[in-house]
Amino acid sequence: MSCLTFHFFLLQFFTGETAADRSVENAIGNGEVDRDSLNKALCILIAKVDRFYSKVGHELNLRSLRELCLAVTSASENRIFYSGRKAAVLTPTTNLLTRVSDILSSLGNRPLVHQMLVWPIVCSHFVHVPNQSDMIQSRVGVIALSDTISSLILAESQGLCFNQMLVAPFQTIACSETCSPETREQIVAVLADFVKTKSDRIGSGWKTLFGTLRAVRTSEVDDASVHWTVLDVIGYVYSQSFRELQTKDAALRLITPTYTVILNLFRTVHIANPNLLHRYGNKFPIPERLPSNQMDGGRSDANLRQAVGISTQMVVDILSLDQSYYLHFYVLSVVNV
Repeated sequence: MSCLTFHFFLLQFFTGETAADRSVENAIGNGEVDRDSLNKALCILIAKVDRFYSKVGHELNLRSLRELCLAVTSASENRIFYSGRKAAVLTPTTNLLTRVSDILSSLGNRPLVHQMLVWPIVCSHFVHVPNQSDMIQSRVGVIALSDTISSLILAESQGLCFNQMLVAPFQTIACSETCSPETREQIVAVLADFVKTKSDRIGSGWKTLFGTLRAVRTSEVDDASVHWTVLDVIGYVYSQSFRELQTKDAALRLITPTYTVILNLFRTVHIANPNLLHRYGNKFPIPERLPSNQMDGGRSDANLRQAVGISTQMVVDILSLDQSYYLHFYVLSVVNV
C-alpha cells in the first residue's frame, strides 16, 4: 500500500468520507498540478468509477442499461481479441470483462424481465473469452461468468427456465473444441460449488448442469480428479434426493443397485469393449464381477470414465422424464470408493 493510498484509507476511517465523495478540483487545490495532486486525482477518479459500476445496475432505466452493457461488452471484445497485443497497457485486458460482471451482479433486485433482456447481450462474450489460448484470460472469464451466475440465479416459479439459460454457457464452453482441459477442470469445480451452496435455487439449471458434466466426461481430461468430482455430484443425486418430490419412484428404486454395479465396474481393470462392459455388469452378481487379477487398490481410469458416462446419462434421462420435477442436493458429498 502506497503512502497516498494509506492517507485516503485514514481519511475514510476517521471522517467516513470515501475517495469517491471527494472532487478532483479539491484534490488539485490551487490549480498547480504536481505529482501529489495527480495521485490524489487518480485515486478519486478510480473510486468514482468503481462506485459507478456498483450502482449503475440499480439506477439506470432498462434502455440505458442495455446500451451500456452493449457498449462495455463491445469494448471488452475489442480489448481482448483485437487490441490486447498491439501496445502496452496499464490494466489487464480482462478489466472490462470484470466490469461487465459487476454490472450484472447488481441486477438481482430488478424485475426478472430486465435480467432476461440484458443477459443475451453479454452471454456470447462470456462464452468466447474462456475458449482463448491465453490461460489467464480463460481463468478470469470463467470466474466472471460464475460470479455473475451466482448473483443472478434465483428460486424459480413453476414453468420458469431462466436458470437453465444462465448455466447454458458452461455447457457451450465445455463442448467447444478450443476449450482447454484446464478450463474444463475449472468449470467442474464451479459447478460443484453451485451444487454445494445453491442447490435449492438451481431449478431448471439442473438440465444444463448435467449436460455440462456429460460434455466434460466425454472430453480428453487427463486429471482423474475431474471425473471423480463429476461422479461425486451424480452420487449425491442418487443418495440424497428428496423423496417427497416423487421423481419417478421406479427409477429411484433402481438407482441404488445400478450405482453399486457401476462402482464395482470401475474398480476392475479396463474392458475395452463398452458393450461388453454393459453386458458384463448386467449378467453376473456383484461378487462375481470382481476378477482375480484386480490390481490391489488400483482403479482403471477408462472404467471410471465409462462409469461416469453411464451415471450421467441415467440422471439426464430421469430429469427429462418430467420437467416439473427437479432433484435437489443438501450438500456435496464424496463417494468413498
